[in-house]
Amino acid sequence: MHVQSHARDGGKVEVADYWRSRPGEGGASESAPESPKVRNLLDDAENAGDAQAGTDDNKTDDSLPAPDSREPVDPEDFYRKVEFDPNGEKLWEAALRRPLDARQANELETEVTKITEKEYPGVIPHNNEADAFRHAYWSFEIARKAGPEAAKEFGDAHERSDSNPTPERLMDLYNNKVGRDLAADPVNADRDGRDVIREAIREGKLRTSPFETNEPRSLLPDRAPGLLYRPPGGQRR
Repeated sequence: MHVQSHARDGGKVEVADYWRSRPGEGGASESAPESPKVRNLLDDAENAGDAQAGTDDNKTDDSLPAPDSREPVDPEDFYRKVEFDPNGEKLWEAALRRPLDARQANELETEVTKITEKEYPGVIPHNNEADAFRHAYWSFEIARKAGPEAAKEFGDAHERSDSNPTPERLMDLYNNKVGRDLAADPVNADRDGRDVIREAIREGKLRTSPFETNEPRSLLPDRAPGLLYRPPGGQRR
């Protein structure tokens, strides 16, 4: 049977409303409740919409802050996004497990330190552009020569072994990740690593100062090796 469009109050009548409004022609009477089948279909559609809306609301934001962001960040959320475990291996532990990669990482660190001194003569590479260059370049070179897994493991282990405050650690982790990502980009496959990192700095891709965090400032280093620090109500981090 062909159902033509009908208007009610100047608007379009849905098919379900049309059948409910015509008693004695297959629809419900004016006093009878609507068809359970129709009601279930309408309910299912509404529930599906609510479920989708709930899913959208609960989506996890895995994006990192912009390199020049001044907004405070949550360190634990930042660690999750870069897949950093504060309780993971220290450098000596990673070196025992991967001695050949550790040797190469150490040699590259020495080389990168010398290159950074030439790139930024007279500048102490700490919480500045020189520091960002050093971390990203070292991570880039390890990823290129020993693989991205080694670059991440030794980069993370280095941060656990250093006694940097949290804002500085987040900066270093950020630049380490940028270095690995740049090494994985096929566009950079045959390029000199120094040129790649210089370009990244010009384009504002590196973090050149510590992040602001939502934690109280402290004069003590964060999670320094051997420091028995336990946050209130928590475990040693």
